[in-house]
Amino acid sequence: MSDFRLHRGAAFASTFLSSRQLPSAAARQMHGSGTFVMVDAIPLWEQVRDYYLAASGPEHPNTVWAMNNLAASYFDVGCRDEALTMKEKVLTLRRKLLGPEHPDMLGAMSNLANTYYQGARQDEASAFREKIVEIDPCRWDIGNDLGFVHEPLGKHDQAIAAWRKAIELNPRIRTGVPYYLGVLLQQAGKPDEALAAYRTAIRNGVMPGQALEKTLEILGQTLDQESAMAELQKLKKLLPNNAATYNSLAWPLVSVPNQEGNFPLAGEAVQWTRQACELAAGDGAILHTLGTALYRVEQWQQAIDALQGSTKNGFDVPHNWLFIAMSHWHLDAKAKEWYDKSLAWQTANEEAPKADAERQRFFAEAAQLMAPATSENEPETAQPQPKDTGADL
Repeated sequence: MSDFRLHRGAAFASTFLSSRQLPSAAARQMHGSGTFVMVDAIPLWEQVRDYYLAASGPEHPNTVWAMNNLAASYFDVGCRDEALTMKEKVLTLRRKLLGPEHPDMLGAMSNLANTYYQGARQDEASAFREKIVEIDPCRWDIGNDLGFVHEPLGKHDQAIAAWRKAIELNPRIRTGVPYYLGVLLQQAGKPDEALAAYRTAIRNGVMPGQALEKTLEILGQTLDQESAMAELQKLKKLLPNNAATYNSLAWPLVSVPNQEGNFPLAGEAVQWTRQACELAAGDGAILHTLGTALYRVEQWQQAIDALQGSTKNGFDVPHNWLFIAMSHWHLDAKAKEWYDKSLAWQTANEEAPKADAERQRFFAEAAQLMAPATSENEPETAQPQPKDTGADL
């Protein structure tokens, strides 16, 4: 917030207070200028309230308006008790002056519910929001907030219902609700519904990275291959057509096994990383994904070529060495050289694998494949697979 805006807000307030004219539009400009979040604004708003109290009485709309802005100022600087007291007074006055279903009265209920929520008075916050939805079923924002009241209390069914309604009323919702709805649905064992919620998050551009990660987790672990391929095609239409997108889509498909320990979508990952390589030639991270994907589809020599290219392009990491070692294990006697290099790094960085579950998983995979052979100092060799042509990338 700029000093200019703060000074402008203070100037408005000073002018209005000195002239005792206080036109609502100009006072709102003061409120909108940002001064309401500053401690210095509180005495100004108190003077505005006191002026209207004296000039118009305690039940005049201008007095209630000033009290509401003062309550917002209290809340924004952390004076929660003062804010709560003021908001309760505003709600009482608006209900009396406007009736129980007026939009401004519902706004006062919503403000008070937010204060209850921030003060850990969840039951009261929930009751207010449910009452608002009962009066005005089209308030998507209340459904949005209501879900965040229910979820931490373990009332997941109520949270799901509230968030579904919020998205139904506002499909382009710009909050994290679609992502959090997806998480609850996934936890409830409803992957198809969770995927739909994650697609909404990705489409709306709110928490898209987290939603994509969760989507790929479901695709790799719970859906059959045909359904997973169909979902991936939907994702491609939502995401930018660039190398980072293809790489992000491909990596979980070759790094996280399904429940049977397999990687059924590795072939799709190969196609996408090849497209990524065309868009970003020489990118070490993308070549690493490509090499890993090629390993998963048993293209050993091509995997080695891609992984060594990754190493030469700035991605000289244990992930690469392990997959190079495992690829060589299937082809020739060079496996031990790369595997020993990985183990030496692990010894020198004893704590690092513990902090990286993915790296731990790769070390374990390599150990399961290679440890019996290397323990005898004679790595087993395997004949090259007929389908591996060793063609250029």
